[in-house]
Amino acid sequence: QDHLHVAMSYRVPGGVKPHPQSNICEGSLFTRLAPGQGLCDLQVHCGTVFFEPDGFYPSGEGFTLTPTLIRSHTAGSLQLRSADPFEKPEITPNYLADKSDIDQFRAGVRLVRQIGDEMLKRLGGQEVYPGPSVQSDAEIDDYVRKFANTVYHPACSCRAGPDSDPLAVLDGALRVRGVRGLRVADASAMPAPVGCNTNATCIALGEKAAELIVKEY
Repeated sequence: QDHLHVAMSYRVPGGVKPHPQSNICEGSLFTRLAPGQGLCDLQVHCGTVFFEPDGFYPSGEGFTLTPTLIRSHTAGSLQLRSADPFEKPEITPNYLADKSDIDQFRAGVRLVRQIGDEMLKRLGGQEVYPGPSVQSDAEIDDYVRKFANTVYHPACSCRAGPDSDPLAVLDGALRVRGVRGLRVADASAMPAPVGCNTNATCIALGEKAAELIVKEY
C-alpha cells in the first residue's frame, strides 16, 4: 500500500520566498473527514513553490497544497517474476481501485480548496490547478484520476505477523520465514500502513531490528 496525493497549485503576485534552509514542504495538516471521532484520515502538505500536477515538479513561484490519502482502502501487489534475485519484481500499485479512495480524495480537494481560498484572501493570486473550471464531483474525480501521484511511502509488501497469518512474510522478530540469517527492517515490514510520513516508523523498525540482533548474537 502507499500514500497518494494530488497537487492543488496557486500563483501568487511576487511569489512566496522560501527561507534559505527551507525543505520546500513547510508544514502538514492532519485532519479527519469521516464523521465522528477517530483517527485522522487526511494529510495536507504545504509547499512554498508552484508544483505542476503532472509529474509533480517545481515550476516557479507560488505555493502548493496537496490533499493526501493516508487511510487508503486499496492494496496493490508485489510478485516475483522468477527465481532470479536480480530480476525486477512485478509491482502492481492498483491505485484508486476502491471507490472510497476517490470519494475521500474528492472531499479532501473540497476542504483544501477552502484553505487555499483563505490563503489567497491574504496573499492575492489565483488557483491554477485544478482551476475554477473544475467544480462538479465528476470534474474533481477526473482531475484526481489524472494527476494523483505517489508520496513515495510504499509499505507492507512483506509484512510481519503471527504464524497464523498466511500473508506474513516475516515473523515477529522481523525474520524472513524459511530463510536463515535474513531480516527486513524497513517500511515493507509494516503490518499495516501508518497514517503519517513513514520515516519515523522506519527508524523505529531499524532500531528494533538492531536490538533483536544484539540480543541474539
